[in-house]
Amino acid sequence: MRMGLDDVLTGLASAPPLLAPIFALLSTWMWNAAEDCSPAGACVDAGIISTNALAQFGIRSRLEPVQVAIHGARGQTSSLYGANPRWNPDGTFNGHAVVTLPSIGRFADATIQQFKEVPRSRLAHLPLIAPMPAGDHLGTEPFPVLRTDHMVVYQGFPGDHQHLWRHPAIQALWPEYEYAAANLAANVFDILRREPLAARLRQAPYPRLHQLLGELEGAKSLVQDGRYMFRHPATARLVQVADIPFRSGVSEGKSA
Repeated sequence: MRMGLDDVLTGLASAPPLLAPIFALLSTWMWNAAEDCSPAGACVDAGIISTNALAQFGIRSRLEPVQVAIHGARGQTSSLYGANPRWNPDGTFNGHAVVTLPSIGRFADATIQQFKEVPRSRLAHLPLIAPMPAGDHLGTEPFPVLRTDHMVVYQGFPGDHQHLWRHPAIQALWPEYEYAAANLAANVFDILRREPLAARLRQAPYPRLHQLLGELEGAKSLVQDGRYMFRHPATARLVQVADIPFRSGVSEGKSA
């Protein structure tokens, strides 16, 4: 079962304002990946694109490796995945990774569906968003995330592992990641700026998104040369979210 646009819109209708931009961004990435027939297991690709897109919304995030095990509704347990995160000689990543959001105490997993033990149900194919047990970080103890038909047990690693994302395999694809993140941020903002979502978004603590709602109010969206764009209402220039400078006093969401 793959994510579709109806799933994105249905999930957004029930997402609280604090989590709406996160759910929208991850589920839209999953929807686009499904349309492109991309593998659901591309956790590093999803994480790097998502953290870059979230930064354009002024939301700070980090990509973190984790260990994970899945418990089915009948109590069966999967093998432990991701116990030794590393890059293989062929440039593929051996492990699992999630996006952490320190400022709101949550983490998100858009590719948990890659594991065969995850049920093929409607709930299970939505992005997983849950509180972090240590407040602004994952900690190093196992912790469960309960879902209706299964449970996922995560465990973070001690120390800093950001060197994993400076691997040559990632650096070689960096321009493609930036391109994808700019399109994703624009696509998601185009969804969020429409009523009644925009009214709920104004209730969330995201000054950058509030800025964008004002600056791009009434802007026409279009795709040109493979880029998701807006015609700026004040200048008539074609812009993406990434092209709009942060207003003075609005924090940039650089990865922690």
